[in-house]
This record gives sequence, C-alpha cells and structure tokens, in this order.
Amino acid sequence: MEVNDICHGKIKSIESYGLFIELENGVTGLLHISEVSKKYVSNLDKLYSINQPVICKIIKIDNKGRPSLSFKAISAKENYLAEGKANDPTNLLNKIDDLISK
Repeated sequence: MEVNDICHGKIKSIESYGLFIELENGVTGLLHISEVSKKYVSNLDKLYSINQPVICKIIKIDNKGRPSLSFKAISAKENYLAEGKANDPTNLLNKIDDLISK
C-alpha cells in the first residue's frame, strides 16, 4: 500500500465529514468529504450506502499507517483501468464513442 495506489474497497461507515472505506487488504481509510468530488457535496448519505463497492486513490499515509483516500484524485484513465475494462473491446469501443460524441 503506497501513495498514488488505486484501490478497491467497500464503504464501512458514513459520517458527516467523510466515508470510512475498508480496502481489499483489510486496512480502513478515511475519504474526507472534500475528496469525494470536485463539486460541492452536502450529504454523503444520499450518494453512498454501507457495503457499497468503490474505487479510490491513496493520497496520503499517516505515521500510523492509516491511508487518506480520494475519489476526485483518480483520473478517468486510472478509473477505467481499475474497473478492469481496459482489455474488453466492447467497452473500449463504447469509450471511444463517448469521447467522440463530446
């Protein structure tokens, strides 16, 4: 587990200040509300649920080994690769169509 790693996890707790996410390696990290989106988010309960699977990026690890996590720090390319769709030709064609139509 290192800074800039892209990780899969599940939401374990939703607080007013952020989400506690248990990563695949069993370590739980905090994703602060300011790291959810580039846009203002006022209520995490309306967007997320307990045990919801998520993909996040480690942006910091404190001296106790606890990771700080982010959704907004993940680039579109990193998210696409983390979802395991990079080698699927159908998804690749759909992604190209999406890019062309913008």
